[in-house]
Amino acid sequence: MENIKTLLKDKAQKSFAYSTLLNIQQKSELDSYLIKSLSESSGIILSTILQDIFDNDEEIAAQALKCLGFMIYHPTIVAAFTGNDASKIIDSLEKAITTTKIKCVCNLGVWCFSIQQLDVLVLDMKFDSLLRAVVHALDNPFGSLSITFEAMQAVTKLVVSLGEKMRGMSYIWTPPIYRRLVIPNKREIDISERCLMKTKSTICPPLSTLSKALSQDMKKNLLSGIKELLNQSMHIQALQAWGWMVCLLDSYLMKDKNLINEMLKIPEQTFSHSDPQVQIASLAAWESLIDVLVRPPAQNSKVHLDTEHDIQQILVPKENNKGTEVDKFLRRVNLIMTPIIGIISSKCNVSVHTSCLNTWSYLLHKLDTSVIWDSVVKIVLVPIVEVVFEIGPSKKNIWSWNFCVELLNAYILAGMGNNTHSNASEIKEPSSQNHVNDPEGNGKGAWKHCAIKWLPWGLGQLDFIVKTISHLINHGSNAAESTEFRKLAYTSAGMLFSSLLKFMQNALETVSLGYEESFMCLNTILKFLRSTCEDVVIETDFLTDLDSTPLFFLEAVLENLKPSILESPLYQIALNFEYIRKLEPIDEFMETKIPGIRLIAHTDLVPPVVYVISLYLCQVEQFISNAIEHEPILNRLEKNVNYLLSSYDPVEILRAFIGILYREKAFNSVKIWRTIANCVKFHLTCEKNQGLLKMDAANSGCDVVLHLLLYPFAVGSFCEIQHEIENVIEAWNSLYASVSQVYSQSLLLKSFSDDLVLMLKEYFNRMKMTIETWSQFHHKGGNFDSGLIPLFGNAVVCVFLLLARSVDSEGRENKLGDYNRSRNIQISLEFSARFMMLCQEMEEKGAGERLPITSKMFSTLIQLVHCINLTEDIVSFLKIMSEPLLQWLSLASFKDADISNLFQELWSEVLVTLQRSEPPIEYSSSFLRFQESLLERTLDHPNPTISEPTITFWNSTYGKQTKLKYPQSLIPLLDKLSRSGKISLCKRSQPIGAKNYPGLRGLDNSTAVLKRHEVTAPLNICSKRVELAENVIPYSRGRDELCSTSKRKRVELTDHQREVRRAQQGRTRDCSGHGPGIHTYTTVDFSQGNGESQDSQEVRDTNAILEMLRKAG
Repeated sequence: MENIKTLLKDKAQKSFAYSTLLNIQQKSELDSYLIKSLSESSGIILSTILQDIFDNDEEIAAQALKCLGFMIYHPTIVAAFTGNDASKIIDSLEKAITTTKIKCVCNLGVWCFSIQQLDVLVLDMKFDSLLRAVVHALDNPFGSLSITFEAMQAVTKLVVSLGEKMRGMSYIWTPPIYRRLVIPNKREIDISERCLMKTKSTICPPLSTLSKALSQDMKKNLLSGIKELLNQSMHIQALQAWGWMVCLLDSYLMKDKNLINEMLKIPEQTFSHSDPQVQIASLAAWESLIDVLVRPPAQNSKVHLDTEHDIQQILVPKENNKGTEVDKFLRRVNLIMTPIIGIISSKCNVSVHTSCLNTWSYLLHKLDTSVIWDSVVKIVLVPIVEVVFEIGPSKKNIWSWNFCVELLNAYILAGMGNNTHSNASEIKEPSSQNHVNDPEGNGKGAWKHCAIKWLPWGLGQLDFIVKTISHLINHGSNAAESTEFRKLAYTSAGMLFSSLLKFMQNALETVSLGYEESFMCLNTILKFLRSTCEDVVIETDFLTDLDSTPLFFLEAVLENLKPSILESPLYQIALNFEYIRKLEPIDEFMETKIPGIRLIAHTDLVPPVVYVISLYLCQVEQFISNAIEHEPILNRLEKNVNYLLSSYDPVEILRAFIGILYREKAFNSVKIWRTIANCVKFHLTCEKNQGLLKMDAANSGCDVVLHLLLYPFAVGSFCEIQHEIENVIEAWNSLYASVSQVYSQSLLLKSFSDDLVLMLKEYFNRMKMTIETWSQFHHKGGNFDSGLIPLFGNAVVCVFLLLARSVDSEGRENKLGDYNRSRNIQISLEFSARFMMLCQEMEEKGAGERLPITSKMFSTLIQLVHCINLTEDIVSFLKIMSEPLLQWLSLASFKDADISNLFQELWSEVLVTLQRSEPPIEYSSSFLRFQESLLERTLDHPNPTISEPTITFWNSTYGKQTKLKYPQSLIPLLDKLSRSGKISLCKRSQPIGAKNYPGLRGLDNSTAVLKRHEVTAPLNICSKRVELAENVIPYSRGRDELCSTSKRKRVELTDHQREVRRAQQGRTRDCSGHGPGIHTYTTVDFSQGNGESQDSQEVRDTNAILEMLRKAG
């Protein structure tokens, strides 16, 4: 910076110095160090810059102003200013702007003011200097558009910083701006209008000084300037200028009738112009006149309560005295309405109608509470409504149609005003929900929302509202109309109908309304619903485009009429509509299987809420069948089901839902069921709804929930649900888990579970028959798939999980001999076993392709076995599950590694549970016969993960028994395994000395240690000595080797060996003649001289050897 300061002192280097400084300033935006350096050195170069902005060299002055602009824009550098630096900057800039002869300097000087971030206190102190500079720039002596733009930017900046001062001086700086509105230069006009828009909130309503100045300018040249714009075909610019002039003249306009008459001639020409944009601009400008003319006179209006009808009515002042303020006001309103009615009645462009409605909406807003005056209604409301509804919905008047409907809707809602309020409440207009494209491409569809104040109305207007709704429905029923506009007509009628129901709810709550009148109102509404729904059902082509119109009417009744009315037993209405009559029930046998539930018939007399529910479900099913997007309809269904369950008797509501569902065979009814199931689950688990479905003897909550859980199995027999199966399973699991959790302590839970499983078995039998029939016609392999297989599999998983919790808790409590408990286990396991067998069969037919549910089924089965604590439970498990387990033990079932691992884990868990269950199992011959089939398949299974745990189990149980009678089918297998040393057979009483020969017991696979005897017969001694020597030989191998050796050596015996052998057999005596010689083992070697013989004796069988050992002992 010191170098830059040095360069700035040199006239020849100034340009380079400023270029360098500008470069540094630009780079400092991303470098905080440079900003800090610039702020610290700002005082060094500021004085030089302030001098150079007056330099005659345009380049140097411009560069200096650019650098100065950056300095006063950046807050960090501004904060570094000291003393009166800021004041000097403002003074220097003001002088440069007002005195320079260089256009660039003037432009950049104003630019500095438009971007400055100087302190407000400094700006306030130097306001006069700022204003002089800005006004000078606005006058634009150079005729530069860029200077005009920067000057107006500076005005906007000052209005933000010094709003009050700028408003007070608006008569000085505003005229240069509005004068440019009549200059035939579109760019200048646009710039000026944007500036006025940004400053409008400050200058409006205008001060009298500004209005007076404008009035004088209008008479001089502005009015003629506007007319000149019209002559040059700049109609839109002329109308924009006209609107601004009216706005800035404000009340001053009414003081000069000649001026206002002359000004009204401008829009008179443009309202009838052929260009839609000109008409739209005329209406926009007309709103400025509304601001000036529509100012209702102050009235002391009072609100009183009509106690007879509980309806608020308003007293308005008399309006029949000509010359009063009210009369003048009405004449002004009539003036405003004249072009609006003309445009609405004409065949104008859609965009023009839209703009006209915006203007009309703005007028209604400005009328404030006077909008309900009878005279005002006749002038403002009636003509428009009559014209619009007479024409009907079309592309050209759809905006008028929508607005009139919404206007009446707001009017009806005003009748619901709280009677405790003495003042009318402000109701904001609802936005239009139906838009169409402008066929001519001229309408932008802009909609302006304005708050309109209404007051309550009496019951005397009910006929008018009903007549209007009927008129709208007639348009919707007109086949000559397009589908789009028929839908619009029904939607409009629904909007008004909903509001009318709110009004009627209040009326039905009044004591003065008798039973017959109440019943007639309800009956009329329900008949209206029935006719609407049946018409839509019949016109199937129209249904696709109609969307959810019937649903809207039905939902309106549920939302707006209270449960005390709709579920009252005093109001019984025949359910005699055609749709219910044509439906055929899914399962008539369900009514006999589970009492307390009956399917709805079309001849039934039902409360209003059941009537509405029946219509509603029928309509939802039809809409889902025809709609592309289902979620919006299902979301609406969910909302209404939640409301019904929480507001009405949930058992009766669910009974009504079920009564209709069991008459629906369509696929889409599954989606309806899923939504209802999720709602029931939510209400079961919600704390505030605990006990909604009490499962006791006095309540049929069990029955309705049971029917709800069974519905997917029922409907799955008639339609394929595989495409929705994941969602169905998720909903089913959630509902089942909620029921199990909420009613876990209920005495009826087991009964509920039993009933569910029994009914599932009924549907399972039906499904199996279907599969068998299907298989007869499909011989090419593959499996039947309607979605029921995974559905049943999921049910099995859930049954296993619930059963696991049951047997675990009751096992820990040691509940033995409980009949209900045993029956529950038996029913659940029998159903599960049948399904497992079906899965195995289907996997075999499917060339080993595994069903997705199989893994999960085995996992939960493992959990169940793990939870078993009681012997009677594991025995019951084996008794029922043996057959499916045997099927799964086939080799084909173990091609899948996951299934193999899961089955191994299951089988291991079964074996462990058998050994730990209480009371302990007696592994007797009868229990062995009970396990015979499973042991036969598992003891020697080719998969070691199955066979090894089974062998270990055998050795730990049956192998330790002292007396067993082996089943005939197991003997070959046991013989094979015992000979191989893998298993031990039952222990009998051991022979004496057998403890020294563990190799002969064959209890396990360990190495048998055989004791070997050596008989030493030294020379010259007639006695013999027998010694023991250990020879470690596996028993089975050793015996074979010994046998083979014996046979081989037998022909080579010497004379002495033969003698010894005879001694062993008792044929000779010993050397002393005292009896038989020494009995030796078959493995004894006789040695002479060196103490060891080279030959062995013949080997006897095991029993003979053991017998000899006993005798020797």
